[in-house]
Amino acid sequence: LYELDTPGVETRAATYPDDGRRVVWLLAADGAWARAEDGTSPVVHQGGPRRLWDDLERVRRKWEEKNRFSLHTMRAELSPQGSHLLSPDDAWRFPI
Repeated sequence: LYELDTPGVETRAATYPDDGRRVVWLLAADGAWARAEDGTSPVVHQGGPRRLWDDLERVRRKWEEKNRFSLHTMRAELSPQGSHLLSPDDAWRFPI
């Protein structure tokens, strides 16, 4: 959902083999970035012109407010005027 809501942001992830910690990076062409690492003390760093992790949290909160619908329940609306993916309640529209 984040990538649909915030196009142009690349997501990368890795797991450290020694202890299993996970790291996620969000990277945008405008120089915005975020890096989050889980573990006993999860930490997030972000910089650049936009706060990408804050955007991710906004999308997560909105999804939770919509009862965490399954992505498989989204539907496509296709038309000559523009096509969209729609949340089950039609309140969330993503251009495709």
